[in-house]
Amino acid sequence: ACAEKGDSVRTCVIGGAGFIGAALVRLLVASGREVVVLGRRPQAAVALPPGVAYISGDYGDRSVLRGALRAAGEVVDLAYATVPQTSFVDPVFDILANLPPSVGLLQEAAEAAARRVLIVSSGGTVYGKALALPLGEDHPTRPISPYGITKLTIEHYARMV
Repeated sequence: ACAEKGDSVRTCVIGGAGFIGAALVRLLVASGREVVVLGRRPQAAVALPPGVAYISGDYGDRSVLRGALRAAGEVVDLAYATVPQTSFVDPVFDILANLPPSVGLLQEAAEAAARRVLIVSSGGTVYGKALALPLGEDHPTRPISPYGITKLTIEHYARMV
């Protein structure tokens, strides 16, 4: 069930204090949502709009995650510990730093009865070389990096939950 405060939906944005996350948080607030951001840093790296709650913690820590998701009707996952280039250097780190926390997030969101969960993926690294343009979501997936493989794996887990 979606927890609501008046007509406001509570949205938890994991990784919401980065460049993309901060822009998304502003849009969510403008749409009337109550927003909670979970980030790794002790304080948000960017200024968040007034009224946005910031929780500092590791989203791989299930108790921190549970607290952030409390009463959230929507969850947006923007968190990721690596980038395509670093995933080539240490593919095992890419898997371990990203897959278990992401699957844990999906489990906790289901347990918290979140109404919507949005997992932000990576088109270029997941789909690989385009067979035709524009790319549709039905385009074959041929990841071009360990990063893309892990992102695609997270997408598959999201479909299972």
